[in-house]
Amino acid sequence: MDSGKLTGWIRTGIGYGAWIIGVLVVWRVVMSLDAVQRSGFAVEPFHTTAFPMGLPWVLFIDIAFLTVLLIILVSLGGRAREILTSALPGLPRLGDVAYLVGILLAVIVGYVAYDDLIVPPLYSQGVDWAYRLVFWLAVAGICSAIAFEVWQTVQTVTKGSSSVITLSRGSSGSPSASRQPVAVCRKCGTKLPDDAKYCSQCGARVEVVQASDKGGNDVGTS
Repeated sequence: MDSGKLTGWIRTGIGYGAWIIGVLVVWRVVMSLDAVQRSGFAVEPFHTTAFPMGLPWVLFIDIAFLTVLLIILVSLGGRAREILTSALPGLPRLGDVAYLVGILLAVIVGYVAYDDLIVPPLYSQGVDWAYRLVFWLAVAGICSAIAFEVWQTVQTVTKGSSSVITLSRGSSGSPSASRQPVAVCRKCGTKLPDDAKYCSQCGARVEVVQASDKGGNDVGTS
């Protein structure tokens, strides 16, 4: 493996890790500030039927950070697919698994991020269950795709490890097969059955010997 590529992949992983940790740390620090907690409402309570509890500014700040995290996870999944495809060209589906895992994590983060923004209007219409249904259907679909890709990868690895090279019956085969005992008449060179005692052509006495690998002239004594 090219050391330059490996170094680049390690730097990419460290970079994405730093981004994720940085976003989480800044998010928690910002959310803990008194100014943020006292920022008030973007939509005052009971001013709309869709959001009877109002929409505080802190909710939008929360959504903003989680959206950034969601984008990073999708990007990380795509980059992981590129790296795995390059590192393991014989297992391209493994890269797809990494990408789908990134999408799954992004869907989970998105569900948490937009729950308080999407559910209240749905709740006012009595269909708040639709949001959760869509989420679980998406999770089930992505998990099914991941399982399929993993299964295909396992099948590829299994087929690769169990493939064998077979020799045709007309090939030389093993040494033991090429040196089967035969009965040969030294006098006239006629090949005879293994248990032959006398040549059927000239009547001379023969013996069993080992035939050479190249089909030479090893023959019995008469």
